[in-house]
Amino acid sequence: MIKAVGGRIRAAVWETECMKLEKIKLREALRPALLCLLPLLLVLLCRALSRGGMEDALGWLVRSPGAFLFDCAIFAAALAAVYGATGRAWAAWLVGVVPLTANLISHYKLMINGSPLMPVDLALAGQLGEIAGFAVPQLHISFWVVASPLIWVGVLAVLIWKRAFFAAKPVARRVCGATGACALLLLFALPFGEAFYEPMTTAPSEQETLLRLYALYREDMLPTQEEDRAVLDRISLETDTLERQETEEPKTETEVNTQADALVAEESAPEEKEPDRATVIFLMSESFFDLTRLPGVSFEEDPLPHFHELQKTCPHGKFQTITYAGGTGYVEMEVLTGLCSAFLRGADDLTSLPDEIYYSLPCLTDVFDAEGYREYFVHSYSDELYNRRWIYHALGFEETYFDVDFPSDVEMKGGHISDMALSEKLISLYEAREDDAPLMFYAISMENHQPYTSGRFGKDNDIVLESELLNKKERECLRTYAYGARDADAALKRLTDYFGGVDEKVMIVFWGDHLPNLIASGKTVYEALGCVDTSDTGEWSTEELSEMLSTEYVIWTNYDLDAPELERAESSTMLGFHTLKYLRLPLSRYYRWLERRIDPFFLVYRSRLFGASDGSFCTDIPDEYREAMEEYRAVVRDFVYSGGSVFSHCREEAGKQ
Repeated sequence: MIKAVGGRIRAAVWETECMKLEKIKLREALRPALLCLLPLLLVLLCRALSRGGMEDALGWLVRSPGAFLFDCAIFAAALAAVYGATGRAWAAWLVGVVPLTANLISHYKLMINGSPLMPVDLALAGQLGEIAGFAVPQLHISFWVVASPLIWVGVLAVLIWKRAFFAAKPVARRVCGATGACALLLLFALPFGEAFYEPMTTAPSEQETLLRLYALYREDMLPTQEEDRAVLDRISLETDTLERQETEEPKTETEVNTQADALVAEESAPEEKEPDRATVIFLMSESFFDLTRLPGVSFEEDPLPHFHELQKTCPHGKFQTITYAGGTGYVEMEVLTGLCSAFLRGADDLTSLPDEIYYSLPCLTDVFDAEGYREYFVHSYSDELYNRRWIYHALGFEETYFDVDFPSDVEMKGGHISDMALSEKLISLYEAREDDAPLMFYAISMENHQPYTSGRFGKDNDIVLESELLNKKERECLRTYAYGARDADAALKRLTDYFGGVDEKVMIVFWGDHLPNLIASGKTVYEALGCVDTSDTGEWSTEELSEMLSTEYVIWTNYDLDAPELERAESSTMLGFHTLKYLRLPLSRYYRWLERRIDPFFLVYRSRLFGASDGSFCTDIPDEYREAMEEYRAVVRDFVYSGGSVFSHCREEAGKQ
């Protein structure tokens, strides 16, 4: 009996011990399994957060397994390194807070600005308060904005609750830490060339993940490529040869005698007056476009009556830009320099370069300076964004004016200095000049900046519009924008009315920098009207992209302008150069090269969109233009990364060096 009882006890103890061993084995198996799942979970949560849904995240996993696995590898290496150093999985969990936060910001930037968070955006970190002021009224809470952080916090709770569960043995810690550290070291030290990274940096939204950010970082570390140097040498040789031929062409005896007679006549002739140079006003109107082109919307009264009147007699047309719903600084820099920013390294743009680089860049001021102009930059906002005060000084502008330089009682509309007040400022600066030197103004308005919230302009907003495709919030959003656009139109009329009555020549170049960010109820007005199927720019077709990257422009003069066409397409890259042509100003060597080599076929270029001078568009650079665009790329990178060795004389002529 006793033996039987003892046997049962021993059996029960043995069974209990076996169960304990099974639990220990299960725990031992779960430990690495759960740790291995952390990177996969983190990648999916980040994608679901940035793109607004787990369905998209899982679809992306299937469509782009390489990018998914690369993201997992990066996170796994980071988690392993931290886990190996601390021995605690909850410490490794903290690594995930950084990408989740970045993807939360990217989610809202995609909604507001049409593009995800990129490394270049870090240059604006100092203006976070200003940016938040624009963004906060447009933020909408979605399910995954809440769910992704909560799921990750839930994982943390499990790790803390079962912290002993994940305690690592010293050997395991060392192996884990060494593996993670070596993986990170290899990723950031492998000597791949630019050809390896460039396909990733120019990839569409499918690869806007750690893979692309990693490639952007690595590309930025690369020196100027040897193939660029070979192209630059060829450009320099061809340019020198052409210009020498132009000045040293052999002349016949008749031509020599005619030239001698002309010199004698010139010596005896009275002194000719200096050329009658026109004062030029470049006016980039915030988010301006012809909103009457929107399908399915009707207005009780034309919101842009003066603009439409000017289109009947002045050069005008579509203005192809490089950005959507934001990024004013990118557009203004292309207009001023004629440099195609798509050729910069992926992590760079023309607004966030090292300060000293701006003394090396070509600029419209090079040409205006040589002709005795005085250049003024005027912006009806502060100088905090894009480092404008420094940049415009380095680019050769004599004076810069910002909001603090406007009268203390300046008219405000919708929280910003009104467009009419900007027009009055330009007129007052014109009237206050002390001599007859021609002026060049580069002005940027601010009144109609986002957000387009209901009631922003108060009871003054009397815009009446109808659309069966828009709900109440969307109609109110469009009404707010329409009121600001109408003010921009009235401010333009004030300028043309005033300068139409002055004695000297005046040219006004007016355009919108990008389409406005018309978002309401978590969806854009463009989606509601059927202009596009989604707000994700990476999903747009070539036709959709070209349309959504276009606004309008018009060029008014108080004199007869010899324009090649009344209506033609313009772009952020070529508008400044074409204005020099309209003015018939002697071009610098850089602009002569641009005229000869690029202008005959080129309009605009950015990722997934090439616009030709005839107004046609395609996804990539056509084969017949590749050689010229290769030269263009080399010239752009030479200016930005090597000081502009081929066309360095532009800076010397402008007195910048």
